[in-house]
Amino acid sequence: MSGPKGASYTVSPAELRRMEQERREAERRRVEAATIRRCVTGIHSLSASLQEQWERQQTRLRQAGLSMCEEDTIWAVQKELKAFQEQYADWNGIAAKQKGRSRVCEQERARLVERTGVLQAIMAEAEQRILEQSEKKAQADFQELSRRKVARQEQKPAVQEKEQRQEILQRRRDITERMHALAGNSPDVLQEEYQQLTEMRERLDEVSQENAEQLLSAIRHFEEMYLLPFERKQVRWLALQPKRDLIAAQYSMLGIQIPENLNSLREEELNQLIRKAEASLAERDRHRYVADTVQKCMEEMGYELLGTGEDSSFVRETVYQIHDQTVIHVNCQQDGTVSMEVALLTGDSETAAKELTAFEREKLVDDMRGFCTKYPEIQRRLAEKGLYADKLYECPPDEQYAFAYAASAFHVNEAKRQSGKRQQTQVLHSEG
Repeated sequence: MSGPKGASYTVSPAELRRMEQERREAERRRVEAATIRRCVTGIHSLSASLQEQWERQQTRLRQAGLSMCEEDTIWAVQKELKAFQEQYADWNGIAAKQKGRSRVCEQERARLVERTGVLQAIMAEAEQRILEQSEKKAQADFQELSRRKVARQEQKPAVQEKEQRQEILQRRRDITERMHALAGNSPDVLQEEYQQLTEMRERLDEVSQENAEQLLSAIRHFEEMYLLPFERKQVRWLALQPKRDLIAAQYSMLGIQIPENLNSLREEELNQLIRKAEASLAERDRHRYVADTVQKCMEEMGYELLGTGEDSSFVRETVYQIHDQTVIHVNCQQDGTVSMEVALLTGDSETAAKELTAFEREKLVDDMRGFCTKYPEIQRRLAEKGLYADKLYECPPDEQYAFAYAASAFHVNEAKRQSGKRQQTQVLHSEG
């Protein structure tokens, strides 16, 4: 029997494990590339922020007694930041070739963040010298007022003034360190908010330095209302970043668009997307393996691939040349079902739609019988490669199964098709 044939194929457990390993490796490469890219972007933002801060404050810092050695350190660290960005610029290539390199990259990024703390310390110390100078001036003014015997109720207690100044210095140091840590870890999606936070931090410099009470109140307000909430938001956001990276990798592999609201989804919602994507990827991989294995076996049997239909992740149509215009039309479906039929391939779409001649139908039936002898070997080869037929069906060779397909329905390699025609013509002439 060799009319249309078909079977539903089950992939062997060994092949399923292999496909899963390959899929996990592909996901790993994409996730590691995203991690490296994020590290590079973070260092770039940190470098730009430090450069901007230096250009804005360098005159003031030099007036505060910034040494040449300290300036050299600032430039050296900036050079290290630039070298890091250049080293990891090709994050896709690095992730593909060096497994686990993203962890090394993160460690280097963390070291650089600490290294840039040197710059912050230098600038903070210079700022502190400026503040100390302001404090000394304020104390001198206070002593002058004391000498003039200003009424006690109008004087600010010296002890309270000193404690406030000390707290101001300590809080400024803490804010500098915390802002520095945020700059090194702030993701792209939070960069705009971080920039706004930086601008609010700079406004503290506009508050009068002479009025310690007012300045301390402004610093406390900034910490409680802006800095602390942003720190908490960043921690929550970064904790879910690995899941977002995995979803982005999975959706890219599936060829579908990443959800626009991905950054706002809760953890359970992210987990649901991951599970659905894993199921879709597994189903896609099974289909691809069935289609690829069928194609490999057909080519091993000597059937030349002429063309393919509109391929997708879950459906693949192919045509293989037997001789002249006679082909085997193979259709691989999403559920693992594969159908094969001997048919006529014509270059005229209208010819494909009309009734075949008696001669054409008879010729196709003869070719069906010829394909019948090859089909068991195809099944054997598929089984060797881990595809086991289930629900096998075979129809008898009969004119009712004689069909024609238009070549325009497939991406046909015309050079191969014409070559097959010439070979068949030569065979007929030699036989004559």
